[in-house]
Amino acid sequence: MNPNRRNNYLAASIALALGGTTLALAHDQNTRTVGPQSDGSYIVSDNQRITPAGKLVDLGSPVRAKAVAVNPKYQTKTGAVMLMGSSEPIIIFNTATGEVLQRYTPPIDSSGSFTGIAYSADGSKLLFSQDSNFVSVAKVDDKGYLTPAQSISIPAPNNPNLYSPGLANPGGVAVADGSIGLVAINAANTLGILDLATGKLKSQVNVGNAPNHVVAKGKFAYVSNEGGRPATSSDFTNLSDGTPIVVDSVNASATTGTVSVIDIAAGRLVKTIGVGLHPAGMTIDGSMLYVANSYDDSISVIDTESQKVVRTIKVGTTIKGGAFGAGANDIAIADGKAYVTLGQSNAIAVVDLSQGERAGKGNGGPNGGSGEDDEAVLGYIPTAYFPTGIVYDRALHELVVADDKGVGTQGSIGSAEGVSGYNTHHDTGVVNLIPLPSAEDLREFTAQVISNNHWDSKHIHVGNEHIDPNAAPVAIPVHIGEPSLIKHVFLIIKENRTYDQMLGD
Repeated sequence: MNPNRRNNYLAASIALALGGTTLALAHDQNTRTVGPQSDGSYIVSDNQRITPAGKLVDLGSPVRAKAVAVNPKYQTKTGAVMLMGSSEPIIIFNTATGEVLQRYTPPIDSSGSFTGIAYSADGSKLLFSQDSNFVSVAKVDDKGYLTPAQSISIPAPNNPNLYSPGLANPGGVAVADGSIGLVAINAANTLGILDLATGKLKSQVNVGNAPNHVVAKGKFAYVSNEGGRPATSSDFTNLSDGTPIVVDSVNASATTGTVSVIDIAAGRLVKTIGVGLHPAGMTIDGSMLYVANSYDDSISVIDTESQKVVRTIKVGTTIKGGAFGAGANDIAIADGKAYVTLGQSNAIAVVDLSQGERAGKGNGGPNGGSGEDDEAVLGYIPTAYFPTGIVYDRALHELVVADDKGVGTQGSIGSAEGVSGYNTHHDTGVVNLIPLPSAEDLREFTAQVISNNHWDSKHIHVGNEHIDPNAAPVAIPVHIGEPSLIKHVFLIIKENRTYDQMLGD
C-alpha cells in the first residue's frame, strides 16, 4: 500500500468518527458513571470508553493480567497468562473458545511479576518470573496443562539504595534453546542466564538500567532497558530503585533508552543500541527486531545482522500535532504488519511494515536511530482497559492480548459516610482474543477507538494555528499555548479511599 493510500485510509476512519457513526456513544461524557453501560461498553475511571474487540477470557476478579504467551504446540489451542500480585496463579486458557482450563500455582511461590512469561520452542516448558526472586519452570503436557518442574532462585541485588531491599524483580524471560533460559533482572540491571537442566542461575551479565524484556535470536540475546544507558559522572541523574538514571533536569524523566546485545555463550555484552525512550516489549520477525518505546509512542526496528536501528515508526494518537501519551508497550508481527499495544489508549495500533526500505533515509531518530516514519499507521483496534502484552496465534490467525485492568473495577465497595463507589484495586483483568481484522473491520475499529478516546472532541484544538497571540491571560486558556494566570499547580495524591473519596470530597 502506498503512503497516500495509507493516509487516505486513516483519514476516512477519522471522518467516520467525526461524521457521527460512533459519536452517538460519546453522549453525556460529563455525567456518565464508571462501570458497565447499557450498550455493552464500559466507562473507566479516566472517562475513556472501552469497547473490546473479539472475545474476552474471564480470568476472575480482582486480577491484573500482565503478560501472555501462546503454546507453540498449536494443536493444543492453549495459551498462558501471568497475573501480577501475591498468591496469583498462571492461568491456562483455550485460545479458540476462551475457556479457562487450569489455574496453576507453583510449589514454592505464587507471586506474579510485572512481565515475563514464555514457552520453549518445542512447547515442553513454560518459564515465568515471580516477584519474590524466582523464575519458575513448569512442564507442559500434550494438552497444554502444567505440572511443576523447577524454581530457580534469583539472588537479591547488593545495591544499598534499593527501594525494596532484597527483591530482584525478575521481568521478561525467554528460552534461547532447550537448555538455556534468560531473564531480565530489573533491580540488578543484569541479564540472568539460566541452566534449565540443573535449575541453576549460571551467570549474570551487566546490561542497561532497569531491563524489561528479553528475546533471543541465534547466539544473541536482546534486552530492552527502560532506564537507558548507565550514567556517567557528567550526567544529571535521578535514582530509580537505587540506580542513577540519566534524566531531564527539569522533569526528571529518562532521556535515553537502549537495547543491550548479549553473546549468550560468552556471557558478555557486545553492543548497546540506542532506541526510543522507555523501551519495553519486543519481538523478532525474520532478521528484524521490533521494540515498543513507551515514552516515545514509537517502535524501533533493528536489523539484527547490522545491529543498527533502520526505522523508527510513530504510533501515537491522531490528534493534530501528535499529542503524546499512547503508551506503546508490546508488539506482535503478522502478515507484514505490526500490532502494537497502546496501554493508555486502550487500543492496538496496526502498522504497515511494507515501506521499510524508504524509512531508513531520515535525518536521525532518537539516540542516533534512523529517520522517523509517521505515515505507517493503518488504523487502530479497540481492546479492554490498558493492554500490556500481545502475541500472534498463527494457527488461529488471531491476536492474543493481555489487558492489565480488563473491564475496569467491578463490584460495589458498599457505602460509608454517605460515599459509595468502586474500589480502584479491584481490576478485572482479561485476555482479548481478536481475529486479524479485514480492511473494513479495521476502518470501523479505528473510528471506534477515536471516539472512545475523545480524539474527535470539538474541544481538542492542538496546534500553533489555534493560538491567539493577543489573548489576555486567564485562569484556563482557550487553547494550549495561550497565557494563563495560574503559575503553579500542585497535585496531592494520597492513595487511600478515606482521603480521596471521603475527606477529599
